[in-house]
Amino acid sequence: MPNNKPAIILTSINAINGFIFSAEISNIKSNKQANNMSSINEVSYDIKIKANSMSKQENKAIIIMGVSGVGKTTIGKLLAEATGLSFYDGDDYHSSANVAKMAAGNALNDIDRQEWLEKLHELLQTQFTRQGCILACSALKEKYRKVLASNLASVNFVYLQGSYQEVLKRLEERKGHYMKADLLQSQFDILEEPTIALTISIQLSMEEIVATIVKHFSLSTQFKTKQ
Repeated sequence: MPNNKPAIILTSINAINGFIFSAEISNIKSNKQANNMSSINEVSYDIKIKANSMSKQENKAIIIMGVSGVGKTTIGKLLAEATGLSFYDGDDYHSSANVAKMAAGNALNDIDRQEWLEKLHELLQTQFTRQGCILACSALKEKYRKVLASNLASVNFVYLQGSYQEVLKRLEERKGHYMKADLLQSQFDILEEPTIALTISIQLSMEEIVATIVKHFSLSTQFKTKQ
């Protein structure tokens, strides 16, 4: 008499040619067939193969944040090269008035930053409907981060953390940027360190920082990052 066993689901995940294959095995029937030599148990399987495209990773916005001089742009560009995601530097979206104000040695206030943050949010919204992107942005206060992440399903912050002395040394060595070293203290004064973010010390090498981000957010890469 046929022995109908409960359905068994076996899921096997293998990355083959950009697809994840899962095999669902069900309707297992065991039939005993007798012959002159022996009894043979035959098991028949109804196998349903499901293929889910893995060619495009889940859309994500990765925001590299921190005070000026921690390496946001450098890390963002390296991460973009590794993942194939588009990179945008938040500094490029400041108004000419903001740039002139900082170049004159004056810190931006919340009013100065509001229009800038709204521009960056629009950028994130547009890119999120495509593939996602990487954005370098100071995002010093929690309310700034809320503006950036508003109504977006997956925004991930990476906080590059360094001490005042560590960052000051970098700024003093940097040329061709409108952010002056004497404005650094004003950024530390208003910095609200994020509670929900991947925090990475700037003492790590650039390769280590990129590899940490890739691993933490399970990003697909175009080449192997150094571990």
